[in-house]
Amino acid sequence: MGFVVGAAWGLANVWCLKRTVQCLVAGKKGWRLGGWLAAKFIGLYGLAAFFLIVLRLSPLGWLSGFGLSLVGLGVSRNG
Repeated sequence: MGFVVGAAWGLANVWCLKRTVQCLVAGKKGWRLGGWLAAKFIGLYGLAAFFLIVLRLSPLGWLSGFGLSLVGLGVSRNG
């Protein structure tokens, strides 16, 4: 379970970071940029803490899923 949740969290993290960078590149600052930063740092990291602390998911499974999701994204971008 931790592997799947870690992989999904990693993909959501990358997607949110992509949207944040797009806001910066387009010059859209203010509430839009603040919303993406809040979603990333408060929402995603709060969700990670909830899964790891409250639901007691395996940190090793979480990290392996997160790492493999990033590796998969890197391979798909270069291939």
